[in-house]
Amino acid sequence: MFVIACKFNSLYPNVINLVDQIIKLHPEEKIVVVDSKSDDKSYFKTLEEKGVIIEDINNKHRELGAYWHAYKKFPNENHYFLLHDSMKLKGS
Repeated sequence: MFVIACKFNSLYPNVINLVDQIIKLHPEEKIVVVDSKSDDKSYFKTLEEKGVIIEDINNKHRELGAYWHAYKKFPNENHYFLLHDSMKLKGS
């Protein structure tokens, strides 16, 4: 499962590109985006259309809060790939 901590900025919609990269390289993996109190939540629809799980939890603890939330909500995953919304994947 990929867990992405995200504070969305429409000027730099990197999280959408990251999700597309994950889907291309790992099409069967679950993707969870934990929103960190983004002012603009318009990206939710785009990601939901791609099959991404959105956790809108009013997360004020950014990365650590996102990763902890995902671990608690999805405890039966075999593995977790913890990513930041500004990352780019270069390979699988």
